[in-house]
Amino acid sequence: MLDRALPPFAIPTTLHASLLARLDRLASVRLVAQIGAAIGREFPYALLRAVSRLAEDELQAALARLVASELVFQRGIPPDAVYSFKHALVQDAAHSSLLRSTRQPLHAQIAEALEAHSPEIMNNQPELLAQHYAEAGLNSKAVEYWLQAGKRSAARSAMAEAEAQFEKALARLAGLPDARERAQKELELQSNLGSVRIAVRGFAAPQTGQSYARAREVWGELGFLETRTESHRSNVVLVLPDNSRDPELTEVLQGAQEKYFARKQQRRQLASPADTLPRKTKITGRKGGPGATEHTVDILSDNGGDLAPNDRGQPASARGA
Repeated sequence: MLDRALPPFAIPTTLHASLLARLDRLASVRLVAQIGAAIGREFPYALLRAVSRLAEDELQAALARLVASELVFQRGIPPDAVYSFKHALVQDAAHSSLLRSTRQPLHAQIAEALEAHSPEIMNNQPELLAQHYAEAGLNSKAVEYWLQAGKRSAARSAMAEAEAQFEKALARLAGLPDARERAQKELELQSNLGSVRIAVRGFAAPQTGQSYARAREVWGELGFLETRTESHRSNVVLVLPDNSRDPELTEVLQGAQEKYFARKQQRRQLASPADTLPRKTKITGRKGGPGATEHTVDILSDNGGDLAPNDRGQPASARGA
């Protein structure tokens, strides 16, 4: 199965031309080779048939010629057969010969066929669907599946893999047409990415702080953020709509707390005694109207901390949140 984008210039020119020439000599089966290459290094007969929509006898004849040419190996007998390219360079050559106008719809067809005929893929290999939808230019689907893939990787403690998958989802966000949907999805991604980066890079890493800082900015863009200042206390209130999901709030609040404590430890050695008088910062998430349950994180912060009020009584930027 395809598990990465295929670089267009990964094969030396002379070898690439030689492989294409071999495929050209098999013109009647070139389409089958191209579809197989789009599926991945290995491609099952059932999926190939669903995508190609060729008659069964025509498809099997084409596959037999590919196997006879030794460009492709076969395991099993149709309809349970699985085919694999002899070398990744053969797959790359076949895939690169596809025109962009053909390649994108083809990857969309493959993803839709996987959803329809192999529903277990959605739970077990969401990154595979994400890659096909990304190749197809269908960003909304790609983002959703990269998000699922990242959560699945995090659940099995593959944190570096999860970080890469969340980052791939974020890279596709710009392609979402609806601004509010884009912001809501970014909030979920940044919250999950922040938690993963704590495990991969540590509480005090700049990348961890960037994730939670951006999550807080998105809360503000969505209109869910209020900042209030009282004597010796700065309250940051995250106001949730009734249809919101609490896990994203929990991630933002927990990440803000953990990130801040890590930075406070770093600053404590540099602060003068007069600068270490404690102030209290409360971060609250409220769902619904007045009187509704609030989710709160209380942080005892130093005057020099990101979340503490400044000397003029105004709230600081809360970069750590």
